[in-house]
Amino acid sequence: MTRKLLAAGAVALLMTLGLAGQAFAYTVAPGYAVTDFATGFSDTNIGPIGLAFDASNHLYVMEYPEGILYKFGTSGGAANATTRVNTVAIPGRPAGLAFSKDGRLYAARQFSNDVIEINPTTGVLIRVVATDLSGATGIATDPLSGDLFVTSPFINVIWRLASFSSTTATVTTYSEVANPDGITFGPDGTIYIASEGKAKKIAGTNTTAPHAITTIATVSTIDGIALAAGSNAASPTAIFGNRNDGKITKVDLTKNPVELTDIVSGGTRGDFSAVGPDGCLYATQSETVAKVTNADGTCSFAPTTAVPILRLTPVTTTAAVGTPVTLTATLTNVTPGSGHVVTFTITGANPKVGTATTDSSGKATFTYTGTTTGIDTVVATTSSGEQLVTSNSAKVTWTAAAPAPPVLPPTGGGAPVPIELALGLGIVLVALGGTLLVRRPRS
Repeated sequence: MTRKLLAAGAVALLMTLGLAGQAFAYTVAPGYAVTDFATGFSDTNIGPIGLAFDASNHLYVMEYPEGILYKFGTSGGAANATTRVNTVAIPGRPAGLAFSKDGRLYAARQFSNDVIEINPTTGVLIRVVATDLSGATGIATDPLSGDLFVTSPFINVIWRLASFSSTTATVTTYSEVANPDGITFGPDGTIYIASEGKAKKIAGTNTTAPHAITTIATVSTIDGIALAAGSNAASPTAIFGNRNDGKITKVDLTKNPVELTDIVSGGTRGDFSAVGPDGCLYATQSETVAKVTNADGTCSFAPTTAVPILRLTPVTTTAAVGTPVTLTATLTNVTPGSGHVVTFTITGANPKVGTATTDSSGKATFTYTGTTTGIDTVVATTSSGEQLVTSNSAKVTWTAAAPAPPVLPPTGGGAPVPIELALGLGIVLVALGGTLLVRRPRS
């Protein structure tokens, strides 16, 4: 029996023991920071599970077992009437969430044993995509084929759903693996799975069956799984497990044997996790969604969404007024990546709007010069098909320009000479055996 099902049946006991609703304080390992991004979910010890990002940087969160869908902007917020999407709860214990490449939202329903399409604007159930998926729990989109992959901890199987955009999906068994739960894909199509207290990887759809299964590490009560970003998509430097015991564990793949470090502890119950277009890790807890970053606020996780992503860098910049600053927007999950017009919208001390076009690598650069001290916020947008693609925000802090260097006044009919230049010329003159004459400025 799956851990989620056991927990759902034991909620009343946990609340009696005082575990549900208890206040927890996170402990964070050096190099990392954590905050509560979304709060206020139901006090049942097993609140939000499914997480998915759309192309506009909105985080959708499915509250389990209530069947309530919430939508949050880049600043997060509280689970309440203003962030709730559906007015009528979705039955059947919806667990995992995933957007397809074309921006449609899907959910795996654990008790209804199916996968459904949900209207991301209204939260209304549009249609049933696949049935007879016993204990459907985790769901993810393959970045290569665009197919949906669904886990069942009930019957130890991973299904592949193809041709589902307008008709009932074609369902095949992709792999048999013990107690598969949280699932994600690497950029190269490799599947990463939480399975029977272990982190495992499975060869992707660009390989022939049977697809090899490799155990990476034993991570107690692992549920959600995410990757570190890296230059080699086939070899991530680390994976991160969100655990039922309230810890988030880093598995360092650069060490042999691999090294485990609890980067976050003191949480409640961790279930699924997701990495946003901003590269930050979002991990469910009993009543919250925690956001994990590097200690300096930057993020270096590998985004899990298959929808188009627009990443704006650098995230923070400080420059003196009058100095040009260049920002780069990188468009991924789009073929071809070139020829997309990107709009850069700047608000704050130096408001303006500009555009640039992506090159063959999906990059568009924009340079501007601030004339007023203060802080600017920059957001880039473009379109891909019917999807509006919105970047993370970048902050540019403009400081006062450095004062002009002092100058020596003219000694006759000549022009003033900066002191630094005069001293430099004097040193050269003396070195050549000459004599340095300094005339006192006239009063």
